[in-house]
Amino acid sequence: MAPSIQPSVQQLAHIQNILVIPVEAPPLQIIPDPIEERLPVYRHEQNMTISVPMHEAIYKNPGNVLIAGHVSEDDIVVELDEQAHASTRLEPRAALGDQWMPTSILAEAMVSELRALNINARLSQHYFRLPVPGYGHDAYLFHWHTAVSDWYAQDSSQLDYRQVANDSGIDAVLEIGLGTYRIFEGQVSLQVLVRLIDPHDNRLLARTQKADFRVAGSAQALLENDSHKFKQVINVIGNRLIRQVLSRIGFSSKLKSAGESSHSTFVLHSAKRSS
Repeated sequence: MAPSIQPSVQQLAHIQNILVIPVEAPPLQIIPDPIEERLPVYRHEQNMTISVPMHEAIYKNPGNVLIAGHVSEDDIVVELDEQAHASTRLEPRAALGDQWMPTSILAEAMVSELRALNINARLSQHYFRLPVPGYGHDAYLFHWHTAVSDWYAQDSSQLDYRQVANDSGIDAVLEIGLGTYRIFEGQVSLQVLVRLIDPHDNRLLARTQKADFRVAGSAQALLENDSHKFKQVINVIGNRLIRQVLSRIGFSSKLKSAGESSHSTFVLHSAKRSS
């Protein structure tokens, strides 16, 4: 992962209006694969003389969470049908439909945290779609992690924000993405990556990341009832990480230098939908 970069005090001093853009999140990784819980016959697949047909895919569970894993011909989950695309672009968040994208939820929380710091922040109606050339939006998580790492390591934006800056008067763009995003033996791990961009020349002003985990129970228990408990856990971990990455960039220092009271630090907010 590329090293963190912190903006200068002078750069931060000129930032009052921020546009927050969620970056396309990779599908959730679950270990062990939940196909064994959905279809118990697969627990004994290695001991069977006749192989059970299954393949790797991205699918959507009843809670609309995208998951990378094995599916079978008679499975109960819905496979995602996506085409490869080599170009980076902004897509309307409305095009996601009922798909639950964690970075979109965390971007909403990011806006709330910035507003608590007396910074005029707003959530973009678009999301940053990762370029996934050749191999498509497949279930091989190495491909996704490569795309995320490439996005994070860039010294400038892969998108041209100059027109957005001219139209909306923003001083900076905050892109928020995910690195690690998985359930491993009852432990939920999350890594939040952020990049601060100057929209007038698309230069990278700052980037940083923080990761954390929480022991939260089995994947099956987390993802039942429309994945309600899993989404709550992501919100709790994500809000904590958002406060930490904003502090690492220097926004808490910006607040104190503006003469705010010392107790006006980050406050945990539940994610609210932007109007």
